[in-house]
Amino acid sequence: MKKFKIAVVIYTYNRVEDAKINMEIIRNVWSGSKKLEIKIIHCFNGKKLWYSKKYLEDDLIYLKNSGHFRGASELIDAGINIVEKKYKDTDYTIVLASDTWLIKPNYLEKVLEKMESENKYLASCPWGLPKRNDLRDVGMAVDFFVINSKLAKKYKMFPVDYEDFFSKYSDLFFYQYTGPLCQTVLKGLNS
Repeated sequence: MKKFKIAVVIYTYNRVEDAKINMEIIRNVWSGSKKLEIKIIHCFNGKKLWYSKKYLEDDLIYLKNSGHFRGASELIDAGINIVEKKYKDTDYTIVLASDTWLIKPNYLEKVLEKMESENKYLASCPWGLPKRNDLRDVGMAVDFFVINSKLAKKYKMFPVDYEDFFSKYSDLFFYQYTGPLCQTVLKGLNS
């Protein structure tokens, strides 16, 4: 039986109680798995008085908050940086928003086994709506995703560098997601 060495990156701004519950689930429920060897990295960019010391995490990282999307990206980048530098033998990194609780470790085991057997390197889901859920259209969810740690490092998938990415490509996102007004105008131009 293969034992997976995983690092769990939990990120939060102000949902510190959710982050604590998430760690309790990982330490108390996931620990029953004979297939998972777990390290927890908690990345936090809220006020230090909200979360002044370690709880159940192996590593606690404080960052300055630079806004919602950019801040989340920086937290994920910082967590994965710790995995790459400190936990080099990690097979997979699981990224969780603090309020995204995975209470069935056997689900995670199945995802990891499938990724391993099918040579898959990333598991996520579309960040969309019921009738709009194509990953290529709406992007991937970052509240929960699993990535092959060694390949992420090899192909330099992190850091994402949100600021640079946004400055280069934001116009494409605005163009794609302009909403009903633009769609009405475009329909009028095409008729």
